[in-house]
Amino acid sequence: MCDLKFIEAYVKFCHGILGNVVQEAWLMDLKKPFMSAGTSFLFKEYLCVLIITTLLAALLGMIIPPVNIVLRVIIGGLVGVLTFLMFYLYPIEHSDSRKKKLDAELPLALSYMASVLGSGAPPLVAFQMVSEFKEYEELSKEMRMVYKRATVSGKSLPTALAEVSEITPSKQLREIFSNLRTEIISGGNIARFFEQKAKDRREQNIRLQKEYQKSSDTLSTIYLIVALVVPLMFITVVGIMNFIGSSDVSQIMSMPMSAAMAFDLLSIGVFVGIPFINIVFIVIVKTTQPEGL
Repeated sequence: MCDLKFIEAYVKFCHGILGNVVQEAWLMDLKKPFMSAGTSFLFKEYLCVLIITTLLAALLGMIIPPVNIVLRVIIGGLVGVLTFLMFYLYPIEHSDSRKKKLDAELPLALSYMASVLGSGAPPLVAFQMVSEFKEYEELSKEMRMVYKRATVSGKSLPTALAEVSEITPSKQLREIFSNLRTEIISGGNIARFFEQKAKDRREQNIRLQKEYQKSSDTLSTIYLIVALVVPLMFITVVGIMNFIGSSDVSQIMSMPMSAAMAFDLLSIGVFVGIPFINIVFIVIVKTTQPEGL
């Protein structure tokens, strides 16, 4: 609670300083990911926080290090750029994370809504019930926005669906809302619509799991070669070159190898090369893995 109050106070402080200066058009390409991220702050407030925090970070980067003025300016500039990139990329990353969670939650939620509508309940009741389910962490938020727009704001359900579909990060949910809107306007069978959509999402998930299994098998093979075989070959070659460092073979290769140089190469390979390879593969696995697998 204390952290939340501090964040709110900091946002209000930044907006109070730059609120009349900052324009949303400065970073308009960031607005859509920011809206899809589901934050509780306005986009203009976030831009104010981004600018103030970047300037403060750059200033601290120039003040704290006990070095000469040139290096201080360079360090401050690098800290400022990294801070700006962190704030710029956060909404994009968070929006993508929400998208994966929404896509994973859709099949079960659609089946549940189909059963609720099949019992004769009106569509808004189905939206309300899903919005109250804590198991649907992200989808419940989207359903709650639809429900509140249709009840509290007094808008029609098709209008509420159109508004939420513009800000949701999930392409699948956006298509479902768009098709549902058409189905409601045309007077179609909404329960059957949800049953069909739930079936489509289940089949799509099965297909994605099979595709991911194939790609993970290929990735595992590449990992074994790059992360295990290549380091072993590297260690072997360095050892051999160190052993024949002063021989004619080493001279032919124009790479005379001392024990110290061999140790340095092995240290770089073990403490830098191998961790870097593993980090790259972890990032690849995390970015390619469908949510829920």
